[in-house]
Amino acid sequence: MFVKGICLLLWGILGFGGVKLIYPLFERFLADISSVQVNYQGRKTPTGTGLLVYFVCFSIGGYQWLFSAETSRELLPWLLLGSTIAAFAGWLDDQHGEQQIKGLRGHVAAFWRHGRLTTGFLKAVVLSIAGGLVALPLSQGFWHWFFQTNLLILSVNTLNLLDVRPGRAVKGFLFSISAVAPFSVVGWQQWDIWMPYLGAVLAVSRFDLQARSMLGDAGSNLLGMVFGLWLLTTQPEWVKAFFLCLFLGLHSLAEVGSISRVIERVPFLRWVDGWGRQN
Repeated sequence: MFVKGICLLLWGILGFGGVKLIYPLFERFLADISSVQVNYQGRKTPTGTGLLVYFVCFSIGGYQWLFSAETSRELLPWLLLGSTIAAFAGWLDDQHGEQQIKGLRGHVAAFWRHGRLTTGFLKAVVLSIAGGLVALPLSQGFWHWFFQTNLLILSVNTLNLLDVRPGRAVKGFLFSISAVAPFSVVGWQQWDIWMPYLGAVLAVSRFDLQARSMLGDAGSNLLGMVFGLWLLTTQPEWVKAFFLCLFLGLHSLAEVGSISRVIERVPFLRWVDGWGRQN
């Protein structure tokens, strides 16, 4: 058990160290290709550092294929497939997305009412197909697949909804995993494939909180896909059902109001949201 714990820690350290080491070069790369957006404060900020998290963790995944247990190796291809589609679909939207159209409803309306095919609509279609494909080998029967597919799709879009303030998406990702990890139905020895993502997100969170860079849709979609798959493969059905209801509630709130406005009105949520942020 002690040796396995050390191995899990090393996988996390690899993810953390990889992001920390490469980040300065990647930040310069984003500036060179003009991958810059205006943040909530009106400042131009490099966008797309979530892609760095993807590259680091994908590279580590290749080594994990050689050293991980059989149960982890069975899941690893689906994790890498889902994370690849999520990251690059988000990257496409980061680079070519329409800034004037907001929310899933806006992109769907642009398509149905005006026949306008937006990158946001394409991303939604691609991620929905990816969610159904990745959930298929992890489900028992049609209705279980339907439930898990919707959970996965909503997880991706929820992390995207949160990523409108520095650090909010990474906090949602890390806090949610920490809160329900004790309910896991698998042993800690099967956590090896998730540890690089935890380490990488911890590393990039510093730059996100400093508003030095933004995860972009590449990052928020990636975190949503990873978290959704983590729920599907480690948590009991009641935890999955809880998060499905939570995701639906947040989506409903985002459609009729503002998640940010609610956070500002609740002192505890406002404190958590501002923790570590450097305005």
